[in-house]
Amino acid sequence: MKGLGFALTLLPLLLHVCGACTGGWHSFHPGGPCFKVFHEQGISWNDANGRCIASGTILAQVPDHSTHTHLINLISSDHSSGFFMIGATLWGGSWKWTNLGSHLASSHSYWLSGQPDNYCPPGHTCHEGQHCVAYTNKNSDHWGWDDITCSVSNYDYYICEKNAEGYVT
Repeated sequence: MKGLGFALTLLPLLLHVCGACTGGWHSFHPGGPCFKVFHEQGISWNDANGRCIASGTILAQVPDHSTHTHLINLISSDHSSGFFMIGATLWGGSWKWTNLGSHLASSHSYWLSGQPDNYCPPGHTCHEGQHCVAYTNKNSDHWGWDDITCSVSNYDYYICEKNAEGYVT
């Protein structure tokens, strides 16, 4: 029994050193960033971004194909449809990751067919374009990116990211 007590004492230290994700957060490789899907009915991209920042995290960044695949698996494991906001925005005429400040690499771009389209419904006056990004599978047989209006409170999900220790990646 002494060995078990010693192991339980060391477990929190090992989790911290090894970079485990806890509390409903998920990672796809040891020590990598942790991701969590949040549900909040009728939230805008701007508000979702603020919620992540207020909790010491960021809206998820997708710098490579393995991260994209992980997020698709995370989303589709519990949801069949919806919009899942991530941390990319149109800034100065180009799409960038909000935290990294880097351009969305064309080699790691997952826009759905016909996107981004800066859509404005017929008969509406759209003062703000679609300058933010969400994963969706609307009008498609697979998940990908769609440009959305940042300030409209029409969305229900967002994905925050943090490193395994709880600090922004």
